Amino acid sequence: LNLWIDTSVSAKTWNRPIDGYPLSNFALTAHVSQEGDMFGRIWQNNGILGEWLVNKGGVYLSIQKDQEEFLLSDFPDKKINRSFPFVSAEYGNHPKIKSAISARSWIPSGVNNLAVTTLPAIQVEFTVLNLSSGTESFSLVWQADSLFRNDVKEVTGTSYKGVADDNNMIASNFPVTWNGDKHEIRIPITVKRGEEKKICVAIVLYDKTWVTANTYDSVESITQ
Repeated sequence: LNLWIDTSVSAKTWNRPIDGYPLSNFALTAHVSQEGDMFGRIWQNNGILGEWLVNKGGVYLSIQKDQEEFLLSDFPDKKINRSFPFVSAEYGNHPKIKSAISARSWIPSGVNNLAVTTLPAIQVEFTVLNLSSGTESFSLVWQADSLFRNDVKEVTGTSYKGVADDNNMIASNFPVTWNGDKHEIRIPITVKRGEEKKICVAIVLYDKTWVTANTYDSVESITQ
């Protein structure tokens, strides 16, 4: 057996952005770009040896204010730290959005903890701090046209509100609304001058063939 190792390309000489999927556990993997955009395609481990990850659909985040829509990557000032298992990001100095926004995202994992590390959920905690002299309102808008595959409904749990079909849910500790024509989940946010708010969002998938089905019988039970 002969092995050939090419050492001519390294992180220092690679002429394209080093990217990849910094969020993952045994169940899912998801993307936060080097510019701080979330999440794009969500990939699931189907639990079958020799088979590749399954594309479960896309979820894309933007911010809407006064009928204008912006990506997180549109913020002039960004600080993105993509270090597994967390991605932390800070966004600021936007000409239209006066609040400072930070986000911490992860997929649950725990050392020697199979129950946690197999949970098919993406979690994000946003912190919004209004730096302006008045009240500011905008919305987190999740485009989920290919995640939901059948009838979509708005649901309410003991600690969340969300939008779900039979197997997938996007939920938050803030009220959410569903626009079926645009396939959008909207989370409106209003912050007074100097006020800080924390918005938690979970993107949860359910698969009756995955190991978590031994403990949870629905996407609602995982979210709860």
